[in-house]
Amino acid sequence: MSSFEDFFRKATDGCEPYGYQARLARDGLPDVVQAPTGSGKTAIILAWLWRRLCGPDPDRTPRRLIYALPQRSLVEQVAEEVIKWLRNLDLSESVALHVVMSGAGASQRQWRLDMHHPAVVVGTVDSLVSKALNRGYGIGRATYPIDFALVTNGAHWVIDEIQLCPESTTTLRQLAAFSRQFGVAEPFGLTCMSATIPERLLGTVDNPGPVTNVQRIESADRIGELARRLGAARRVRRLPAEPGDSRAIAAGVRKRHRRRTLTLVVVNTVEGAKAIYEELRGDPTPCTLLHSRFRGTSAVRCWTGYGRRRARPATSWCPHRWSRRASTSTRPCW
Repeated sequence: MSSFEDFFRKATDGCEPYGYQARLARDGLPDVVQAPTGSGKTAIILAWLWRRLCGPDPDRTPRRLIYALPQRSLVEQVAEEVIKWLRNLDLSESVALHVVMSGAGASQRQWRLDMHHPAVVVGTVDSLVSKALNRGYGIGRATYPIDFALVTNGAHWVIDEIQLCPESTTTLRQLAAFSRQFGVAEPFGLTCMSATIPERLLGTVDNPGPVTNVQRIESADRIGELARRLGAARRVRRLPAEPGDSRAIAAGVRKRHRRRTLTLVVVNTVEGAKAIYEELRGDPTPCTLLHSRFRGTSAVRCWTGYGRRRARPATSWCPHRWSRRASTSTRPCW
């Protein structure tokens, strides 16, 4: 049996696991993980995978990990990370990855045929929870019970950023209570993750709070790279430009951009993004425009083109008119 530390280093190209990540592998996945953004919560997937393949009691570890996220852009980022981990671990053929977003999912048929294999299922929370309610979005009625069984038997759910999907969080907490009351054929589990845990989301009729099985970043964990990340200074300055003055904003972008770095500009309207893009598109530094009105194929093409240029200086626009907040978790563009 390989240790989790060796397993983690191989998956992540030599990185050491943080203390709380090692505890997730040693003690099992808890009801709640409370950790800030950027502290490696996604590595809970590696903790589950190690317990399933190399842990002391793999039969008690569900064979599927359902990783639910509130935004499509986050799904793509997590899926890319999982692909890299499985490739580094030489598990691409034995552990499946299925991506589900708004009913779309090229490999959904395959996960029904290979239900006995370990699998990581990454998707948007609305699509995945609809399967758990026996009303799978975007699939035929005859398939409802199949997907329902696959996400409620032999599955451990991880729902990230629970404050952004409160209804889904409460629904899954109640489903977890039903699984205990009525029993399931294979183990079922649920882990809620966020930097802040609203207790009101965790209490349901059959699954009341308070939750005691919580994994946090302890003071002893705040060393090395994790301490640097959590203690990093963040400077916020006002840009000397009036709202809507695309020329002044573009000038501010040029002045602040540094070679071999990514400059990310987030604006709250598509028209504003297009205006600033027109000011920057003729510059030597590559610039990509991406907004919520792109069709799916066009968005993928822009994103793929950006990925090929990442080694060069780049500037990216990420306007999302439908977003209620500007967040570093939105898709990096430009």
